[in-house]
Order: sequence, then structure tokens, then C-alpha cells
Amino acid sequence: MKVKAILLGLIALTAGLTIGGHLITAQADTDSVTVKAPAGITVGSYFSPGTIANNSAELMDTGHGLDQAVKLTNYRVGTELGTIWTSNEAAMNLNENEKASMWLYLGNGNSSAADGISFVMQNDDRGVGASSTNAAGQPLNGQTLGVWGGDARTDFTKPVDTQAIADSAIQKSWALEFDTFANGTSTDLRNGKADNDFDADITGGYPHIGSNYPGDKNSYAQGTLSNGKYYAKLNHLGVLKKSYSYLSDGFWHHLTLNWNNDAKTMTYTFGDKDPSTGALIATVADGGTAQTATVPIDPSKLGVGSDGHVRWGFTGSTGIAKNAEENAVVFEQVPGLVNASATADITDNSQDDKIMTSATTDKIYTGDRLSVKYHLSYDGGRESWQNVQATLKLPANVAFNDTATITYADGYQQQITGLDNSNISGQTVNVALDAGHVLSDNNKTATITLKGKGVLASGVTSATSKSTHSNFDGSNALTDASLNAFNVTQPAAGAMSMVLTSGQVGIGGTTSSETMTGTKDVTVTGKVNYVSGNASKNSDITLHPTLNGEDLAPVSLKDSDPAGQFSYTIPAASLISGLKDGNQLIMYARDQSGRSTNDTVYTVNVKEGTIKLDVPTESSFNGDDPQKLTGKSMSFAPDSNLHVNVNDTMGTGDQWTLTASADPMVAELQGNPINGDLTYVDQNGQQNSLLAGAVTIMKHTTTSDNDVVDVMQDWNKNQGLLLKTNPGLTIGTYKTTIHWTLQNTMATN
Repeated sequence: MKVKAILLGLIALTAGLTIGGHLITAQADTDSVTVKAPAGITVGSYFSPGTIANNSAELMDTGHGLDQAVKLTNYRVGTELGTIWTSNEAAMNLNENEKASMWLYLGNGNSSAADGISFVMQNDDRGVGASSTNAAGQPLNGQTLGVWGGDARTDFTKPVDTQAIADSAIQKSWALEFDTFANGTSTDLRNGKADNDFDADITGGYPHIGSNYPGDKNSYAQGTLSNGKYYAKLNHLGVLKKSYSYLSDGFWHHLTLNWNNDAKTMTYTFGDKDPSTGALIATVADGGTAQTATVPIDPSKLGVGSDGHVRWGFTGSTGIAKNAEENAVVFEQVPGLVNASATADITDNSQDDKIMTSATTDKIYTGDRLSVKYHLSYDGGRESWQNVQATLKLPANVAFNDTATITYADGYQQQITGLDNSNISGQTVNVALDAGHVLSDNNKTATITLKGKGVLASGVTSATSKSTHSNFDGSNALTDASLNAFNVTQPAAGAMSMVLTSGQVGIGGTTSSETMTGTKDVTVTGKVNYVSGNASKNSDITLHPTLNGEDLAPVSLKDSDPAGQFSYTIPAASLISGLKDGNQLIMYARDQSGRSTNDTVYTVNVKEGTIKLDVPTESSFNGDDPQKLTGKSMSFAPDSNLHVNVNDTMGTGDQWTLTASADPMVAELQGNPINGDLTYVDQNGQQNSLLAGAVTIMKHTTTSDNDVVDVMQDWNKNQGLLLKTNPGLTIGTYKTTIHWTLQNTMATN
């Protein structure tokens, strides 16, 4: 609000004015409000100007696009009042926790800037036409800010009527004011003025933030001057203040509002983001400069019904032209529309996946493998979080891989390509989240993961990578996240390296490969070398494996092995056949002093294998050299038209089992059952009837990658599949169906 006794003679001589011991500087409103405005959501579909007469509020374009801001009042235009309100669909729901975040512009630093703006929640019967009014029903501006009641007295010897003041305010409302001009300074009171003293309880007469219920008479009080006159004052709750340049300083200020439904409180935090970078600023209690207050709100005073809905918006006003200011709002998150949040962290995968939280106490060594993750969360709302563009400010002292991933809650993975893996000074990456996997109640999270390793510039032994700030801007919600600063340090002297010794080892020993048909366990061997000396014991060295992009559990070298030597087994179940580039096992080693080796790459190519049973569709018994029935029991071996072969290309060591069963044998014409049996006789003479159920014919383990087995190789007239007849069998043609079953049993052995 306004400051009296300006030393006009200093204006032509200085760049700023010193008023009350505080330096106030000015910036051009046009540049600050439009060109320098922060990004926000397009507000046109969620807000509209109030229907009061001569409303000065209007939607405004900024450097970020059309309708990005709401301008409430104008610079050097006097006696203005601007109001803007949400649509019915965008009402706040006080039955749930709600969050709002926005940027406020409160004037260009003019020493007598006035009057300010208010964030208002209301269920006034006038709806979007609500404002404070005089006895004639005309909107009030000035110290009312368009929301508080007005003191209509002209005779200040009469007591203050707090009910009359409350009746002229926006009814059923709660307001949070950003008052740039303190009405009721000590000078006014000493001079006996009682007409403009709403802020008499603000010590020092500073611009301030405060709250209360505009339509409640208890929000106002009476004060008495020494000359016997009475003045009306506002009871400010949750006051925040700092200096004369606290609000109107030519800069944008960030505001976060958090409604707690359980506690029925509103917490407002002012100045919690850097206007230049958007980085979070801690509150004063946590060592920062942001100021915060929490106040109780009784929803019944706002006329809130069972649905919890309350309209909300902003009012703003000016006094006379010389005290006017430009006021504007840019919205990041609108309550109930989309509630989104983001966090960022850096994990040292070489140090047991430790999350680095402090550049002072946590130490990353060069060569340590790192994961930088940005966690985006959809926390609720009426709409999905749409058209999200991520602007990632990556930290320095990390050599990132050239590909990153975005993993969505629904399981979809999106690739980010083209990262500059030679840039260790920090880079900016822009990526749009996949439009087919928008964040919503059905797909709440997306995690952006970038991997790399700690590095230092040549000749540098230690460096602190500064905190970086990234933005996630959607068309209906904006949020951001900061990555903590961290330190990268050169480990103890003595370089170490790793080579592979198994498979088809490439030049230099850092690559190797093997090809096999089918899957089986693969043992990879190698050695860790030091330029000088060794680790005190093998178990001080840890292997860090990654298979096909998935980090696996670290494994320590065995003390029982020779110094530096290791073996690592890839389970058969982890190998995938048919991969274009084969299965990639990437490993490096790290010792307890923080030293790391180079990466090694072991490629396992697994060919697609098959297992097939080869049997004819028809075969016979007693057809090659027919024997006459003798009236006694007889036995017949299969004719030459039966063969049983198993072709297995699943790889050496594959296991299978062949079984057979048969349907009842009946006469081809009459359908009478045969007086006999179809049996399998094994090498021990054990007989089992195929007519009684499945009989195991053979179990086998392959001895080559292209294994062919003749199942009938050892069959003869006394062993193998035999047709046995009983005495009394009549001559005829009999038929049955044999059911052969080949089962690959590798997975269960």
C-alpha cells in the first residue's frame, strides 16, 4: 500500500528511492508482466472476468502464449477494480485436499503502489458478479481490494458499525490479501485521520499478506484516536510481512496454497520459487526465504454444501492514479483440475543404490555408475494431465548414456535418444511425454531415467555439481523438480581395469561372445587388474552386472580364487533366444576405495531351437511277413512302416520324455474288441499296456545342438512296442490310434 512523505527531490538524482530505510527499485511494467512472465496454463477455459460494472480484469498474452495470465489492474490508471472467477466446473472441492500454485505480479516497485489483490473463496449469491459494494450497490475499490467491506461513515465521531461493514463485503467468503499499501500508518493515526485505517494493526505500516472472512463482522474492529474519533480496522490473521518492497518490487512472486480437508486449514507459502529459474526456495524455518502461514477455515462460514464446492478467484483494486499498480496472475495448477507433482533424485548404483542427498557428506567417485530419475505423479483431478513437455536441466560431472527411458505406470516404456554422452558440463534435454499414455487415474506415474557415470574434467580431483531445476509443463498443469547438488571425487591412486577370458574374446579383452542353440547356464570368466598392486583380498572387489538393460545384484569376488580372477554365471532362465544383438551382459568392477574399472560386454547369442516328434500317420503289425494265427498266444513287432524319431535343436543338455497311449483295438468292420493287448516292453522286460494309459517310452538328454534320436533303434521281437494276442483271436483287421506325447522337461530338471 501507500507510503507517505516521499522525498521527491531525490528522484532526478538517484536510480531508486530510500524510504523508511528501504531501497525500492522499479522495472518497466510492460516487460515484467508480459515478456518476463513465467509459464502457466491457458486460463481462458477455466476463468472468466466477473460481471461487475467497469471490470478492469482481462486475459493477457505473455511470451509463453495466448491467455497465459490474468491482468487485474493497470499501472497509472486510477480507481480500478478487477475481478475474475472460476467457472462452476472449476470450483474448489473442500471435501478433499486441494492444491493451487500460481505466480503473482504486484507492481513495479513504485514507492506508493496501491492497492493490491486478494485470493478469494466464496459462495456469494451473486456468483461471478460478487464484489464489495457501497450503499448504492456500486463496486468498491481502494483498501477494500474489492472483497472487504467498506466503512460508509462520514462522521467519524460515531462508533464503527462492524456489521454494516461486513454486509458490504463479498458474502460467505474467505480472503487472502496481498496488500501493497498499508492504510492506517502511524502518520495517519497521529494526524487524527479515521477514514482509511484498515491496516492499523500492521506494525511498521509494511505491505503485507493476511486473511480473514470478509462477510463476518468479527473480521473488523473499532479503534479510538486521541481526538475521540473512531476508525475501522481489519483483523488480519496469518500475517506475513518483511519490508516496504515486500510485494511491489517489479518481480513475479510464487504462491502455493494447500487446503487440508482433515484439519480444515489453509497453508499459504509466498516466495517459494526462484522467479528466474523456478527452483524451489525453502521456508524461513528451513533456512530459506519463503514465508508461510497456516490458518483455520470454517467451511460453514463459506456456505459450503454437502458437495464441498466453493467458487474461487481474484479481486484487485487501485486508488488514485498516482498510486495505481499493475497486478497480474499466472496459474500453474488449478485446484481440482489437475493435481500434479514431481521429484528428482540421483542414485549411485555402485554404492548399493545409495540416493545422494548431500554434496557435503555423500561422495560420488569418478567411474561410479549413476541413475538420475525424475518422478512425475498424477495426484488426482477432473482431467488427465495433458501435453506434458519435460525440460530437463541435467547436472554437470556426469557422462550420460546416449539413450534414456520413460517408464509409465501402465508398463509402457518410451525411449529418449540423442543425449550427448561427451557433454560433462551439463545439458538441457527436451522431451514430450507420449500422448498415448497420458497421466491419469488409470496411469498415475511416469519415471524418466537417465544413466551415466561420474566424471571430472582433466586435471580436476573434486567438483561439486550444482543443483539443477527441471520443468514439466502440461496444457492444464505445470510442475517442477530440483535435483540436489552432489560432489564427484577422484578415488585413491591406482587405476584398475577388467578383461574377459571366456568365450570368443575380442582384441583388448573388453568384449567376448558365444553362440548356442537353446538356453543353458553360461559362465563368464575374467580378471581384474591393477596398474600396481592388488586389492587386499578378492572380496574387496565387487562385480556390477547389467543384463539386457536390467541391473542385477552386485557380486563380490571369491577369496578362494586367484587374485583378481572371477567367474559369473548367467542363469539359462535369464537368456532370451532370437535377440537381434544377442543377450548383452555389461559388467564393471569396483573396489572399496572407490576405484572402478572399464565396462566389459559379453554377448550371448541364443538361436531359436525346436523339438519335434517324427512318426507316420499310419503303420501296421504282421504285414511285412504275415504269420498265421496258431490258436496260441502270439507276439508281433511293428512293421517297417513305423518309425519314431525325435529331432531336438534346443541345445546340448536339453531333456525330453516320450510317452504313448492307445485307444481300444477293435475289428475294422464289426467293431468287436481284439482279444489281445498293445504293450511296451522295456530293456528290463517290464511290460506296460498302452491300452491302460500313458506309458513312458524314453527319457533322453541331448548330447549336441542338433540331436536326432531313433527311438526304435534297440527294439526287436522281444523289446519295444509289441502287439500281443491271446488264444482264440479270430482272423481279421483290427485298428487303434496311438497317442504319442513328447514333453520338453528341461524347465523342471
